[in-house]
Amino acid sequence: MSGGGFESNDGSGEVNCDIVADFVLQNPDVSVLRRLKQGDDLRVTLIGSSPVVVSGKDVVGSLLIAEAAALIRCIREGHAYRALITAIDVRKSECHVQIRPR
Repeated sequence: MSGGGFESNDGSGEVNCDIVADFVLQNPDVSVLRRLKQGDDLRVTLIGSSPVVVSGKDVVGSLLIAEAAALIRCIREGHAYRALITAIDVRKSECHVQIRPR
């Protein structure tokens, strides 16, 4: 993930939910990847406590929880996020996304 830390600098421990960050999806579903292309706009949601990227009702892949702690907290607080596909390679089962507020 890139995009820097999301906690405020005032020492309050509050999370800035205006998150824009790049992720490589973990365990992408190749059958779903085949239907997608660079530039597609997907949705970020939680399944249990795991952040995932979905296309319609299909899970495309997950985000590393360790890298997405602030994102998880913000989603639980009611913030919505989208995932824009920035690069995709079905042969390598790779999908890069940029997460940003919806």
